[in-house]
Amino acid sequence: KNSLTLSKALRLSVHYFFVLDGYAERFVKGTLRVTFTLLTRPWMIFTWSKHIWDVIKKEARHYWTGFKLLGEETKTSCRLIKRKLKGHELTRRERRQLLRTSADLLRVIPVSVFLIV
Repeated sequence: KNSLTLSKALRLSVHYFFVLDGYAERFVKGTLRVTFTLLTRPWMIFTWSKHIWDVIKKEARHYWTGFKLLGEETKTSCRLIKRKLKGHELTRRERRQLLRTSADLLRVIPVSVFLIV
């Protein structure tokens, strides 16, 4: 008889849960270690929260600076497009900047979806 009982299914699922290259096992052990640390040394919450807050501030500053630079480059590229439409020839440096800014704008669209959500 080749039927799958509930206990056998549970054993198989637990077995496969821990077989996945040890990722699940490391996750469970890490979670238990953090929980134990927080229960035995509650002041560690303040240390970790300060570190996490510093990381969040650093990343926010990074994105803010990047978006400001992208805005400036976009303004410059708009001027270059207007010049090109009027019939002026663009230099090699101006063409490269226009191409780089266009590529950056195309890369921002998918990333902005993740930032908004």
